[in-house]
This record gives sequence, structure tokens and C-alpha cells, in this order.
Amino acid sequence: MWEQSWKSKALILTDRNMKSIPFNRKPLLNGIFISLLLAGVFAYLSAVIEPMLHFHMQQNPYFADGHFFQQHAQRVGGLGTYLSNYLMQAFYSNMRGSLTITLLISIMPLSLTVLFKRLKVYVPVVLFYVPVILATALFHDYYFPLTILLQAVLLYLAVLIYGYLLKFRFVNWLSGLGLYALLYYVFGSGTAFIFGLSGIVLNCYQSGTKQLIIRSLLIVLLLVLLPFLAYRFLFNLSPTQAFFYFVPELPVTLTYHKTVWMYLLIASMPLILLTGLISSKLAIPEKIKNITRNNTVQLAASLSMLLLSFWLINLPADQHAKNIAQVDYDTYHQNWDQAINLSLADQEYDFLTNLNYNRAIDHAGLFLEMFFDYPQLLGIKSLNPDNLGTAFYSIQASEYYFDLNYITRSQHLAYAALVLEPYNARVIKQLVKTNLILGNIRAAKTYLHLLSLNPLFDDFVNKYQAYTLNINKIEEEPLLSKKRKYNPDNFAIPLHITNRLEDLIVKDSSNQTAWEHLQLCFLLEHQLDNFIGNFETSMNFYSQIPEVYEQALLVYIYSTRSRTELLRSISNESKEKFTTFLQILKDKNNNLQAAQADLTDFENTYIYYMKYLSPMVTNLEVITTK
Repeated sequence: MWEQSWKSKALILTDRNMKSIPFNRKPLLNGIFISLLLAGVFAYLSAVIEPMLHFHMQQNPYFADGHFFQQHAQRVGGLGTYLSNYLMQAFYSNMRGSLTITLLISIMPLSLTVLFKRLKVYVPVVLFYVPVILATALFHDYYFPLTILLQAVLLYLAVLIYGYLLKFRFVNWLSGLGLYALLYYVFGSGTAFIFGLSGIVLNCYQSGTKQLIIRSLLIVLLLVLLPFLAYRFLFNLSPTQAFFYFVPELPVTLTYHKTVWMYLLIASMPLILLTGLISSKLAIPEKIKNITRNNTVQLAASLSMLLLSFWLINLPADQHAKNIAQVDYDTYHQNWDQAINLSLADQEYDFLTNLNYNRAIDHAGLFLEMFFDYPQLLGIKSLNPDNLGTAFYSIQASEYYFDLNYITRSQHLAYAALVLEPYNARVIKQLVKTNLILGNIRAAKTYLHLLSLNPLFDDFVNKYQAYTLNINKIEEEPLLSKKRKYNPDNFAIPLHITNRLEDLIVKDSSNQTAWEHLQLCFLLEHQLDNFIGNFETSMNFYSQIPEVYEQALLVYIYSTRSRTELLRSISNESKEKFTTFLQILKDKNNNLQAAQADLTDFENTYIYYMKYLSPMVTNLEVITTK
């Protein structure tokens, strides 16, 4: 009997007149193309998006400490942030970060596959592509919080569990309430609300009209009642947080773009369920069904959808935004040449890139030679980053003053950044170094202990832990000892950058960086008298006059008709370039707008900056918010 049954099944599988063959192959074909899509997503993430830049820009904190966990566990949505921060530690490695994202994303189409199979409903494979496309595309924003993807993934799993238990009325209601409460606590009211909507749509698949109305009314009642109880009796929440908390609240320094793509991902589950319900109810003509069953048609459609998916994923790509993140990453990791080249290659101006570019050319020993190769639209603010009128880039400003040896100001800015982003590892590392230099060993030990709770920072902790055990070793470390020696002994830090640079010079007259920054500050402010006053002393570092100084001297001599004796020291090349610049202006009747097209060869010169780029002549306001 068993043999007869087996043979009858074999006949069904080999009968070419039966429609079961194409139908059975279709899920396999769909699975293959979804797998190809996910493999392509992994390659795209690692090669194009590069999750390590997300880790660098966001500095998501995670420390294996009970107090750190408790801080997150005692508030609604805190555990979601805690879990996403834990997973983002994998982003420290580009490959591990890409794998983590791909695995999370793969859960969504897999959940849909199991769910629709449980419901015994066939839906177009395009629905399985939707969450993959949306989730991957969102990572083009380097401040995009992983929490949003994680809440979408766990929402899909929760709906899968609820749908799997749909036939078991009592167990289904208990599981629904439990899953709702869990999602509400872990991610907030928005995720739980979307789960409730998904529950209503799921009941449309198998409930009668009367039963559906009753269940839907009960779910709506619970969607109102449970958040109200949480708001009034359980948690300290605002009304918005209690009912409509869809996206995480992050520090202002981590502002991300709340795009349509993001909200579509959050709401994708009920939308996909609704689309599947509608498509399952549609009466498709038999002729169209036969066409879609054709293997060639299926293959062509799947390949087209695969190509379309990557086009959609790449649609929100922003190379300029990636360049900003990459330059900051390269500057932090002291890849000076890469930071310089990428800054100059980017055709769009950015003030953070401006700051990092100035730091990179300084460390590369090309500060005067290449300063005006990048458009210094910020003017003196590019050398005074804590005067930008924003706290967004306190950490970059702290690192800038650290370069200059002004450690007290560097530490002030690092503490300001820590107020905005508690547990930011980049800031904490900076505070370890500044406190060691200033002799605050106890504070350095505290921050090192915190960093030791994350294995990613073991190398840093091991390196600097030795200096807290033996403070005399600080004098043996070239960088720390130099910073300690040349930090100004000020009771109060001056407000203006030029006064701070003068403090550095008083403490250490051989501080070439401070001299160059001071002279450039005078040039950026068009204070040529002050530049001339320091010119002789500042020349102690050079065998011949730097070109940017020559240009400034020529402007000064031409405009004041004094110090003409300096002309003998200026190169003929600089004189010819200056004469040509003036002649072009003269030919255009000193019409700056008309002459600009003919002056493209002078865009990297000080004279061009004075006429076209300086905020003092353009009145340009650079927006310093993301």
C-alpha cells in the first residue's frame, strides 16, 4: 500500500499535463532570488555603504555594566536602544557590521514566507522584496539608528507568532497581549500600535464579518486603553510618548533624516498584509495565470525585480554625505593623505570637512601650502571651531585644540560633548588623555575603567592604564609629555582665537603650528597690519617665504604703498601671478562677477579668497546644523 501511494505521487510529479510542477517550482525560484538579493545586500553594504562609518559617526555606547543596563531598562524604549547599541558594536568591523545588518534584514522576508504559508495564501514575491529594499536604503544616512531596523524585525517576528496562533482563540489573545506589552516596553508605543494594526489585518484573513468587527473593536480599545494605563500609572511619559512614539529620540548631535522610506519600513508589515489580502481576493483571469506560471516569464520577472531592487536601494545614496563621514573617519584615524585627497575630490562644500581638512594638512606638514586649496568659506571660524554657534562638533573642536597643545580648552570642549552624548567612547578616550596630561589621574582611571567594560577598547585601555599606575611614565611618553609641557598656564581661557594662539606662543615660542594658525587668522580677518607685525618672527621656521605669505605681502604693499623693500624677497612667480590677477580684474573694469570665470586658476590663492570667498566680503552665513 505504501509502495502504491509512493508510485501515485511519482506519477503526479512526472505528469507534464498537471499544473503542479510550475506551482511547486515557484517557491523554490522565489527563494533563490530572495537569497541572491540578500547576498547582494551584504556585498552592497560592505563595499558601498560601509557600516564602520555608522559606528564612527554615532559612537553607540555599550558597556557590560549593571548600572548601564539599568539606565536603559527603567524607561520605555530603553531596552530597544540597549539592544541596538549592543549589535552596533559589530559595526566596528566593516564585514561584521554588514553581516549583522544582512542577517537582521533577512528575518523579515523569512517571517513573511512562513506567515503566508501558515495562512495558506499565495502572494506576489515582490512583497518579500519590500522590507529588504527599504531597510538597506536607509543605511545611506550615517546617523540612521539601528533601533528602527531592530524594531521592524522584532515586529515582523511578533506578527508571525500572532498569526501562527490565529486559530487558537484563547492562546491567540494571550499571546497578542503579551507581545503588545513587550513591544511597547522595549521599543515604545509606535511599534506596539503597528502591531495592533497588523493584528486587525490578520484577522481579516480568517474571521467572518461579525467576528472581525468584534475583534477589531477589541483591538482598537486595547490600543487606546493600554497606553493610557501606561501613561497614568506605570511610566513617566508624555502623551506623545505614550501613544505615538514611533522613532527614537537621540541627542541633537546625532540628527538623522526622518524620510518616507523610514516610515514605510516601520509601517510595512500591516501594509504588506493588506496588499496580500487584496491580491488573494482578486479574481485573476486564467489566461494571465497561465502566463505567470511559465518558467521563462517567472525567471525574467525575478531578474527584473532583482535589478530594480538595487536601483531602488541606491536611489537615496548621497556620496557627499558619505564623504563627510569618511573624511572624519580618516582624520580621527590619522589617515591624513586620504582625508586631504577626499576633501579636495568632493565638489560640495561642508564645514565639518573644512575643519577636518585643516587638521589633516596641519598634521601632514602642508598647512600653509594647501590651506586655500579647499574653499575656506567659514573664514576664521575654520580655525576657531568652538565659535561656530553650534555644539554639534564639540568633539572635533576638542581634538583641534589638542593638536594645538591647548589642553585645558580641549578638555572643556570634551566635557561639553559628553553632556550631549553620555558614554560616547570617542569623547571618553579624549578625556583620558587630557586628564592624564593635566595630572587628574583619578578622573583618568574612572574613564579607563568605563572603557574596560567594552572589549573593543582593550588596546587603548592597556596602553594608558600604565600611566595611571606610574605617573612618572607620562614624562617618558613623547605626545603626553609634549602636551603637558606646552599647555598654557592660564587661570582663564581667552575668548578670541588669536589671544589663545598668542598664549601658546608665550608658553612655547617654537610652536610652529601656533604661529602658522595665528598668521592665517590675521589673513582670514584681513588684518594685514597684525600679519606684518609678526612677519619677521614667524619667518624663523622657513628658509624662504611661503607662497601664501608672499601673496599677503603683495596685497599689503599694493594697498598701503609701504614696506616695498620686502618685494626683493618675494619670488617672481608670485609677483607674476599677482600682476595677472590684477590685470584680469582691470580688463573687466573691476567687475568681480564678470572676472570670476577668468580667475579659476587663482581659486587656491589668498588673493582670490579675499575677493570672492571671505565671509567679510560675501556676508555668507554657513549653516552649521545637519
